[in-house]
Amino acid sequence: MLASKRRLTWLAYAAVAVVVLVTIGVVWRDDLPWIGKPSDPRAYSADSGDLSLAEGLRRAGLTVPGCFDDRLRYALVDNGFGYYYTVYLRIEASQDCVEQFVDANTLTGSLRPSRIGPADEDKTLPSSGPWQQDETVERLGWQVGPQQRFQKFGRWNDANYNVTALVQHLAPSSDDVVAYIHAAHEV
Repeated sequence: MLASKRRLTWLAYAAVAVVVLVTIGVVWRDDLPWIGKPSDPRAYSADSGDLSLAEGLRRAGLTVPGCFDDRLRYALVDNGFGYYYTVYLRIEASQDCVEQFVDANTLTGSLRPSRIGPADEDKTLPSSGPWQQDETVERLGWQVGPQQRFQKFGRWNDANYNVTALVQHLAPSSDDVVAYIHAAHEV
């Protein structure tokens, strides 16, 4: 009788512990790094973890060419309205590969319609967009401030998302570039 009472008490404590742990997991899911976070190694820690990259790109109307391989990093950040996410992409690739992205997404540039020029065409921007100083860009560690030199491409006044791509050559004689892409739903 005493053994069965101890076993019953132990089972009650175990049940309470399980309920407490499940409650903590549900309530604080976003604060626990091992629950609900993206498993994609390309995702920045700032990623909401709610959507796959494919779904985030689909919602933003973006296409990513296969030549990016594993040189793409991203964060999909919930804008607070539930469906729309701000898309942050960082791509380090060949100039040709990034031009495929520019063409596939009908982005236009200020100097050339859809072609990235040589490194000497990287210019400081006359003004920066508000997204370039936002908290997420800072968390991502992107260097997109006014002192940096870029070629700017974009698709604005789109019915869904405004897209800006800042492209920068990695070295003066290099064909490799880094592209910082920001896509946000504008209301």
